[in-house]
Amino acid sequence: MQNLDILYLPLHGIRLIEAPAGTGKTYNLIIIYLRLLLNLGTQTAFSKPLSTKNILIVTFTKTAVHNLKNRIKENIRQFRLDCIQGYSTNPIFSKLLSQIYDINLSINLLRIAEKEINQSAIFTIHGFCQKILVENTIELNMLFDLTIIENKLVPYQKICSDFWRRNFYKLPLNIIQLIQTFWKNPEELLKDIIPYIYNDLTTIQHSKFIDQSHKNISTYYANIIDCIDSIKKEWNTKIQQHDLIKIIYIHNKPNHRKKYNKKNLDRWIEIINQWSIQPTSNHTIPNELKQFRSSVLIINKNNQNFQKLFLFDLIEQLYRRIESFQLLILHMVMDDFQHNLYNMHYTRSQITFDDLVKLLLYNGFKNKNNKLIKNILEQYPVTIIDEFQDTDQNQYKIFHTLYNTHTDQKKCLILIGDPKQAIYGFRGANIFTYMQIRQSLHYKYYLNINWRSSPGMVNAINQLFQVPNPFVFKDISFIPSIPSYKNNKHQFLIHNQLQSPLCFWLYSHECITMNNYKTIMAQECSIVLQNLLYNIHNKTAWLENNICKKKILQTSDIAILVRNHSEASLIRSELLKRNIPTTFLSSRRNIFETIESYELLLLIRAILFPKLDTICTALTTIFFKFNATDVENIHNNTFRWEQIFKEFSEYYLIWKNNNILSMIKKILFRYKIPETLLSNPSEKNSLINILHLGELLNDFSKQCHSKHSLMQWLEYNIYYPQNQNQSAEHHKLRFNDDHHLIKISTIHQSKGLEFPITYLPFISCYTNTKRFSNNQKILQSTPYANLLQSSSTLDFFDLERLSEDLRLLYVAITRSIYHCSIGIAPIIYKSRHKNTLHTTDLHHSALGYLIQNKKPNTPQELKQCLQKLSISSNKNITFRIISKISKKSKLYCNCTKTINITNQTKSLHAKKWQKPILWKTYNNIWRYTSYSELKKNIITDSSSTEYLNIQNIFDFNFDDYINNKKTPSNLLTAHTFPKGKVCGMFFHDLFKFLNFRKTINTRSLQTHMERYNINLNWTIPLQKWIYTIINTPINSDYLTLSKIIPENTQTELKFSLCIKNTLTPHKLDKLCKYYDPLSLRAPILNFETVTGILHGFIDLIFYWKNKYYLLDYKTNWLGNNNNFYTQTMIEKNMIQYRYELQYQLYTIALHRFLQHKIQSYTYEKNFGGVYYLFIRGMNGLSFNNGIYFCRPSWEFIKTLDYFISKKN
Repeated sequence: MQNLDILYLPLHGIRLIEAPAGTGKTYNLIIIYLRLLLNLGTQTAFSKPLSTKNILIVTFTKTAVHNLKNRIKENIRQFRLDCIQGYSTNPIFSKLLSQIYDINLSINLLRIAEKEINQSAIFTIHGFCQKILVENTIELNMLFDLTIIENKLVPYQKICSDFWRRNFYKLPLNIIQLIQTFWKNPEELLKDIIPYIYNDLTTIQHSKFIDQSHKNISTYYANIIDCIDSIKKEWNTKIQQHDLIKIIYIHNKPNHRKKYNKKNLDRWIEIINQWSIQPTSNHTIPNELKQFRSSVLIINKNNQNFQKLFLFDLIEQLYRRIESFQLLILHMVMDDFQHNLYNMHYTRSQITFDDLVKLLLYNGFKNKNNKLIKNILEQYPVTIIDEFQDTDQNQYKIFHTLYNTHTDQKKCLILIGDPKQAIYGFRGANIFTYMQIRQSLHYKYYLNINWRSSPGMVNAINQLFQVPNPFVFKDISFIPSIPSYKNNKHQFLIHNQLQSPLCFWLYSHECITMNNYKTIMAQECSIVLQNLLYNIHNKTAWLENNICKKKILQTSDIAILVRNHSEASLIRSELLKRNIPTTFLSSRRNIFETIESYELLLLIRAILFPKLDTICTALTTIFFKFNATDVENIHNNTFRWEQIFKEFSEYYLIWKNNNILSMIKKILFRYKIPETLLSNPSEKNSLINILHLGELLNDFSKQCHSKHSLMQWLEYNIYYPQNQNQSAEHHKLRFNDDHHLIKISTIHQSKGLEFPITYLPFISCYTNTKRFSNNQKILQSTPYANLLQSSSTLDFFDLERLSEDLRLLYVAITRSIYHCSIGIAPIIYKSRHKNTLHTTDLHHSALGYLIQNKKPNTPQELKQCLQKLSISSNKNITFRIISKISKKSKLYCNCTKTINITNQTKSLHAKKWQKPILWKTYNNIWRYTSYSELKKNIITDSSSTEYLNIQNIFDFNFDDYINNKKTPSNLLTAHTFPKGKVCGMFFHDLFKFLNFRKTINTRSLQTHMERYNINLNWTIPLQKWIYTIINTPINSDYLTLSKIIPENTQTELKFSLCIKNTLTPHKLDKLCKYYDPLSLRAPILNFETVTGILHGFIDLIFYWKNKYYLLDYKTNWLGNNNNFYTQTMIEKNMIQYRYELQYQLYTIALHRFLQHKIQSYTYEKNFGGVYYLFIRGMNGLSFNNGIYFCRPSWEFIKTLDYFISKKN
């Protein structure tokens, strides 16, 4: 490679320019562009001057296209002005001026170029391919009307879900269970397929166990069962336990003997013995069997015990067959994808952006369409590819076909990029493609002057990466950069003390896990930033540069770079604890994920369906801000209700006569909402979101045939955000002006940006490569993608992961101009040890690779490595040891001041600290909760295991549900009806609208069954069952549901209980166990401490003989017949699921409701009790079967009510 002289770069053939971070890649591209416009460069110039329409620039994002056009236009204008005045202060422009022979012609060419820059040939790669396809539709034999699907995941999800339904639903339960060990749902299957689709690798490596002549899931499963039978037979007939132990111990390698000791072998063999004598009913095998795989047992096969070795090979074969079963399905999915994608392209005329590249490549170039190639070259004799390191093979093949000569003076391809910044592998880019192309090119150049960072920062980066193969692969070279003379005074000072350009925060007290590392570094970063903000406030933090001597550091100069959104959330929450606001530059949220979108939906519903409940709900939204008292007054005031109703009618007319945006503005101004929101800085974005939504609805209303369809469109976008086009820019949130805040950005998003001060608190993290995933690139140098990973394959994937981590580190650290702080610690991947004498796993991370020279070190050795690095860098790199944080101590605010960032134009205000405040305050525990939340994490001790029913472990019996159509009619009973949540939802929805005094309509029942995908063979059995339920006596007075008149019932009563007390599981459990004998026997509650609102729905409230009762339906399956639904069995089930807590809370809710509604109400006089109907066990005869009744004591209800409602 040679150093680039941009003024004399030959503009013909294929030229590669490697431009490290900060070396002026875009500026050099602009100089090339100016040379092409004016035909400058003497002997190295292009053959003729070119217009903006003849110079093709290809980049990868629309934002980059926009920025390039603006910067090129700005430089064309400046150079034109320099031409007019005859000199330039820019050294490069001055040299270009000296090469111009006809100044007037040059000025005229520049003026034309400036005017035409908006129509210039600057495209994204997909934009270029689309343009060529559209312009050459007939030539390429393409369809005229192609629809581009922006979110390519949407059709992929449909194809995968359709494959799942067609191929898996009809399989027996055993095979489904095996499939679900690989993928739980279509989404997980798609994740494994996506890399092959993105990388255009449609061939998966064949396993020797897959017979390609016929692919049948059931046949392969049968082969697995046969293999299991063979192993059992071999194990039972020819294997003696003593001989097996002997052969393994004698012939196994010494380093394996510790694992294969007699104690372990005895235990494993005993478990396998028990398994081997059982008849084979499914693929289930004991985990211990894998210890006898031939690939796990490294045995010398040159011995006489061949029979034993044959057994080990059989076990190995079994595991390979199970793996090949997964490969078989992947083969089938890929075939299905190819077929469906072909239909999508050529039948429905639908393509994704990536298909544009493939269509142009295969239709235009692989068929050697010489006419097309000639036309493109005439139009674009010169092409410049920006960010070339992100190019994939297909994209490069297009341009290589066009410009595949080194001597033709009439065409030129310039590739500009930096392999050290290749971090977009998840988008299909492949660093190995770049390395292959780089090796094949003759002309390679590099830029080595860093124009961005301070000399100290440049030298620190050089020193950090000054190791052999700093990016793992030798084809990714690191050439030290030279700092620019323009930046020789760049410095960062606090209290007039020079800060080192690169500083490590070292936690060296003990080995820590990755999660602990993140927690510690988030806290350290928040403390450092708080102190820095205090210095900014006192004007003691400065930046020095060559332009102005000193400049006060601003909050907008600070950036925190993270890998992903979870890291961003962690650091943001930590900073918020110290009242430090931030802005997240990489936010992917769209407008439909906001609370304002949902509240606007409530408003629209109220306007289109003006009823008491919809209007009252709308009044509590941000558009009106009515509180509970206001809403209650409307309930009680008929005149006020009429006023509100007329008001909503008026809004409908405004919408009808004008548009929805006018209606929204009318509401906002009538209730002075803008003034309210703008007065609170934290609510400014709410107003922006409301107006944004109004604009979107207004635009989409032009495509809708009715107001109801507009509401449905909004509802769909809110409830199904995954089906939206993620690239829809107009759906993304518009933030208030927050440029003055500290910035948080993902490393990927920060590429191309620069910040004076940066922090990398979590950069030492890494992920072990366990298997191929969609975030790992596939080696395109091999024809197959290997799913049966050997250890060497996994090792290579891990090297590839490490190389990408190093490139991410390089990108992150080179964003800094003056200073960068990095968090580092002796990380262990799992909690295996914390002794400081043990080595850590840090060497697997990018930082550990560089600092520890790829070797595992102890915490003390890590400290020594940093000391050596600091000395060798001439103190450009420093480190400081951060304090140890006690795990037992709670987090207190230990700062002396809290900085409140308001606006950059105003001074920073500091609120005085009053006293230590525990961060976990009332607001943290206030929330909406429910009975389900309270009992979700119950703790079951060994004494309560008798209540567990193994049949109820799974929520959903897939076999029953899928195969219910095959069940004989005489077996269609309450006990064979499908189990699980679907059954519960079916009956709860059915009883919600059921009139107990009428026979259920057959057609209505069947419609309800179809909604829940229940086979219609169940129609008559269900009718009989429902009749039995409503005619079974539920008490000794022979009360049945059929005797209750509809006017005396209320179904699905929604309630909300105010919890004023701080509710803890221990206190609630103690109270319930004291009063209720069922609670005394129940598992321990284990919910998070809560205060706020407890809400729920009561299935049925009915009035009978002057008393009110609450009733709950249970569809739990307790056994195969009615004998399993005795009082004892029901009580066990009630205890297991803590149903007694449910009726206790529901009784409180009904008690409060009746107390409010009935003037002379007393619990003893008016409350009748609680019924739990286990409907599978109701036999139509006795109230002792399937029915549980109780009436909590008044003393208990009074105490519990007081406990919930009192304040601390």
